[in-house]
Parts: sequence; C-alpha cells; structure tokens
Amino acid sequence: MEPKAARLALIRDAMPGVARNIADKRRALGDAHVSECIKRGLAGEPGWF
Repeated sequence: MEPKAARLALIRDAMPGVARNIADKRRALGDAHVSECIKRGLAGEPGWF
C-alpha cells in the first residue's frame, strides 16, 4: 500500500463514523465538492467543513 492509502486506511479504521459520513456526503454532493470542502476546511477557511 502506498503511504497515503495506508494513512487513509488507518483513519477509516479509527473513525468509521466519520469515514461513513464523508462517503455519504461524497455520494450526495459529489466527490469534487467534498474534496474542496475538506481542503478549504483544513486550510482554516471559515464556513468549510
């Protein structure tokens, strides 16, 4: 497994509820939109989850 994939697998295993919520959001809102929201939220922009 590549390093990023391994990290994501650890996160999914540690926080299955969060992983499920993100998967639900991706299905409902689209992968690109959710990825952008996460990116902007991690950058500290207000109003982004």
